[in-house]
Amino acid sequence: MEMKKMCYSHAVGEFNYHLQLTPAYGRWIFVDEKVKKLTKAYLVAKIGELKLELVTFEFGPDHVHIFVANCKNYAPCKIVQFLKGF
Repeated sequence: MEMKKMCYSHAVGEFNYHLQLTPAYGRWIFVDEKVKKLTKAYLVAKIGELKLELVTFEFGPDHVHIFVANCKNYAPCKIVQFLKGF
C-alpha cells in the first residue's frame, strides 16, 4: 500500500502509528483462531468508527501489532484507549 502525504490547514505530512496491544498478564490468548477472528472483527469495526485507515495488523501468541494511518485527530494514547476499551 502506498502512503500519501495529506494536506491539512497548517500541516502537510503523514500521521501513522504502529501500536502493540498486549492482554492482561501476557496471556497467550491469540493461539486460538476463534479469538483471533473475533478480535480482528472488533478492531476493524472500531477503527472504521474512528475513521482511521487500517494498513495492516499481525498477531503474536500474546499480542497484536496494528499499523494505522491518517491519525491526525487522535493522540496515540487515545487510540489505544479506544481500541482496548472496545
